Amino acid sequence: MSNVSGAISLCGAVPQRLPLVQTVEVMYAQSFLNRFTPANAGGMALRAKYLEANGSDLPVAAASVGITSAAGGVMQVVVLAVVALWAGQADDVDFDLPDLTALAPILAAILVLAGLVALTPWGRKVIFGTVVPNVTKVWTELRQVASDPTKLSQLFGGALLGKVVILASFVLSSRALGIDTPTSVLCLLYMTANTVAAAAPTPGGVGAIEAALVTVLTSVGIDPGTAISVVMVFRVMTYWLPIIPAYIALTHLRRTGVV
Repeated sequence: MSNVSGAISLCGAVPQRLPLVQTVEVMYAQSFLNRFTPANAGGMALRAKYLEANGSDLPVAAASVGITSAAGGVMQVVVLAVVALWAGQADDVDFDLPDLTALAPILAAILVLAGLVALTPWGRKVIFGTVVPNVTKVWTELRQVASDPTKLSQLFGGALLGKVVILASFVLSSRALGIDTPTSVLCLLYMTANTVAAAAPTPGGVGAIEAALVTVLTSVGIDPGTAISVVMVFRVMTYWLPIIPAYIALTHLRRTGVV
């Protein structure tokens, strides 16, 4: 179901209409690549290639893939805030902004360097011959997406659906092993662990997400053995078993020349 929600979000990130069934297959295929590449690099490249094959210029395709990631990030923050309020622990969530004065010298150096490059013939050629036209194309297509309520609904609705599905899977895995912790608390525990583990450089957060989930479950008094069992069941069902259909999807897409 998470691949279906991802396909819906991807359909909303581009002005043209994408075939939903084929896009779902692409999402399965990209999930297979993400099992072996860090930071979802393989899956992002596959999605960009798919969008390019469906009429998007490469810069626009890359930007559209980035938009889906951004939409997922927005929904991550929104859902985290909602479940924190739902669990009655919103007062325990603190956000500290970074010290911008420490970043000022770095930003100034970058701007000076960019200005020097722009003064050279090579820099002007790159900026006005490649960067500006591509930015114009990307901006034009982004405006089309942003002005279409249906596309925006697909983009953010698909991202939200993906979060809801994964939370439901975690809660059901916990219930299957006899954990009676309130659903709101389980959702907050998962979102907290997932947010922390997202920084891990391993493909799919392997190792980091498991450790984070066991840690948050035991922190609320759940027996370590039970916590490990819950995490194993959850990850097998949502991460490892889907590898089989994901590989089949990737093989089929390559054989038919879609990507």
